[in-house]
Amino acid sequence: MNLSGIPIREFVNFFKIEHDKMIIIHDDVDVEVGKIKIRKQGGSRNS
Repeated sequence: MNLSGIPIREFVNFFKIEHDKMIIIHDDVDVEVGKIKIRKQGGSRNS
């Protein structure tokens, strides 16, 4: 299980960052090499 949300939440809370001012970049095994996927909302559903 990916537990990266815990330190991200602590970072956001410490620096008082608004959620709409954040950009999260991560790797995704479901995306073809050389392609990118951009989403405005989070979650695991496909777009």
